[in-house]
Formats: sequence, structure tokens, C-alpha cells
Amino acid sequence: MFETNPFSAKTYTTTDTVKIASDGTVFTKVGSDWVAPNGDYIQQTNNGLVNLRTGVNSVFGDPFGDSNG
Repeated sequence: MFETNPFSAKTYTTTDTVKIASDGTVFTKVGSDWVAPNGDYIQQTNNGLVNLRTGVNSVFGDPFGDSNG
């Protein structure tokens, strides 16, 4: 699947277990969460996806691409 995040305008290619950002960052799915080599851990919550490193929630930003909220 190919998608563009409306908050960051970054594009992503996603399969069942891998998400690749247009800048080349690779996120690997672990359970219902996503992890990246740069320390990003994106957790699925009742309120969407949250990047535990940056605090960005998918309700108001791009947890895969925003550096902060």
C-alpha cells in the first residue's frame, strides 16, 4: 500500500510487516507496533498511533515522520 500522511506530506510504502518512508527509513512491525533503527517506537493505542520517542500522535501529526508535536 502506498500512502501520503496529511500532516507531514511524507509518503510511505507499507506491506504487512514493513513500512518504508520516502526518506528510506524502514519501520518493522512487531505485534501491532512499529520500530525503527533510529529509536522510534510507534505504539498502537486506543487513540491511534503514538511515537513513544517524540510523543507525536497520529490524531495531530505523523508519528512516523514528525520530530515533535
